[in-house]
Amino acid sequence: MLWLAQLLTGLVIAGWSLLLVAWLVLLWGILPHIEQWRGQVEVRASQVLGVPVRIGSIQVRSRGWIPSIELHDVVLLDQQSRAALELPRVVAALSARSVLALELRFEQLLIEGAHLEVRRDAQGRLFVAGIELSGPGGDGAAANWLFRQYEFAIRGGSLRWTDEQRNAPALALTDVQITLRNSLRHHDMRIDATPPPEW
Repeated sequence: MLWLAQLLTGLVIAGWSLLLVAWLVLLWGILPHIEQWRGQVEVRASQVLGVPVRIGSIQVRSRGWIPSIELHDVVLLDQQSRAALELPRVVAALSARSVLALELRFEQLLIEGAHLEVRRDAQGRLFVAGIELSGPGGDGAAANWLFRQYEFAIRGGSLRWTDEQRNAPALALTDVQITLRNSLRHHDMRIDATPPPEW
């Protein structure tokens, strides 16, 4: 029993040491050079989201053990190569849970000045930032990833809703503020927006 306890203790220490080394490699070896890999980041983001992604620049700011990544001029294109989502500034605080989950996760994802296009086509399919959320082509991968992040916030954004099914005039909302907090058992969301003056 003593030998088994020593073996298990050794395995736990080795596992935690490996995670610590992986986190340090990420902090000191990968993130400081992330601008060099902007092209690969764009390709990977495009594959994950299922729409073309363009990134103007990437910077890393480190405050101790929790680094934050700042992206500028991020654009998601829809199927017609129109800008469906424009993000002037995105700040993402990386979560240590990324190492445990082997998946990119954030403690906070803050987007400032976003311009979002939401569209329902004539067949009733819903597209948010060019990503289909319902219908035969929508697998929900982007939504699943979003709901695994601890906090997501949009400040000072705008939203344009186009309903091709009803053939209604487009609705533009300004000063959009969205806060989404996720935990293991529930999701909390708050949305504030200013409608057009004629409303």
